[in-house]
Parts: sequence; C-alpha cells; structure tokens
Amino acid sequence: MAQRKHYHVYVIELSKSVLSKARFMRSNPGYQAGKPCVYVGMTGRDPDVRFDKHKAGIQANRYLHHP
Repeated sequence: MAQRKHYHVYVIELSKSVLSKARFMRSNPGYQAGKPCVYVGMTGRDPDVRFDKHKAGIQANRYLHHP
C-alpha cells in the first residue's frame, strides 16, 4: 500500500504595519479591525524548515520577512 503524503498547515502572525499597505487591504477586504493579521500556509515540508525559507525569501509571501 502506498504511503499517503502528509501536509502541515501553519500560521504566521504578521506585523500590524501590513494594514497600511493598500495592496494588502485590497486583498483582504473582510479584515476586521482589532483581529490579528495572519498568513496561513500549507506545506509538505517540516513547518520549521518552511518558515526558515519564508524568512530567507525563498518562495515567500511579500508580507513575510524577517526584520
């Protein structure tokens, strides 16, 4: 029997500074003031490895960066 591929869902909290970005706000019209800003992703890799790739800018979302 073939082994099924495992996926991980991960959530990264974004800086509130994304709220000042017009493109972010256009892409998230349902944002409710006071709620946290998060990025939700899915990966077949270990979530820690994927997070490191986000921080390094590899296949990263434009709003995820390591200061």
